Amino acid sequence: MPKAADIIRAAETIAPPELSAEWDNSGLIVGRAGADAGRVLVALDATREVCREAAAVGAGLIVTHHPPIFKPIQRVADCDALGDKLLFLIENGIAVYAMHTNLDAADGGTNDTLARLLGLTAIDSLGDPPAMGRVGNIPEPLPLRGFAGAASRALGTDALRFTGDPRRIVKRAAVVTGSGSDRKLFRRALSQGADVFITGDVRYHEAQDAIDMGLCLIDATHYATENIVIPPLAARLRELVPDAEFIESAADGQVFMISDPQLLV
Repeated sequence: MPKAADIIRAAETIAPPELSAEWDNSGLIVGRAGADAGRVLVALDATREVCREAAAVGAGLIVTHHPPIFKPIQRVADCDALGDKLLFLIENGIAVYAMHTNLDAADGGTNDTLARLLGLTAIDSLGDPPAMGRVGNIPEPLPLRGFAGAASRALGTDALRFTGDPRRIVKRAAVVTGSGSDRKLFRRALSQGADVFITGDVRYHEAQDAIDMGLCLIDATHYATENIVIPPLAARLRELVPDAEFIESAADGQVFMISDPQLLV
């Protein structure tokens, strides 16, 4: 039976650890490398629901994008939600391995997946490789409103936010999955000819900055821009470790819901 270490070796050929940002916490976060991992759950986050799902399907390992431990912790106890979750994983013999910023930067990772899903062509790194974003051409230039609608359909979202003139024709797009609301990234996108920048977690003042710069923004949410990597990641892991069963999580981790205005009356 494959061990967690076998899955980790395969994962590191997909997203080498050296691509991780210095501040990141990718790698084996919980559990033993020698633990049995004949069944693996692949998910964006090790949420409480995902951990329970792993236990229910008998997974010995969860491969996630976001690390469940990011900042230093002082205790692992059931006095808080994180401690309770970690205890659940340990007590059920479930390990967690995170592929975070290294998967963002890797070929075929989160940013490449988003760029391809949006149909971009001539895709290049947003800045010097291994950068955390991509930039590419929109095959058929169209109004911003139309491109935003196409992005919403491609990502399976009910709605998304965007800034800029809805009638403006956009020809080139930059993408940064997850949280890319950053002035430096905006300037980099503009320097590479982007008309529109797709990311998540866009903040008010950064949106104002982008408007002043003449850059359109699409906020498609952190979750929707990254969860799309789970199917291709699981497929690549299946190819590399055919003896293990890789299950794509069925848990919905989207934390922002779109309210129907009719329901608010």
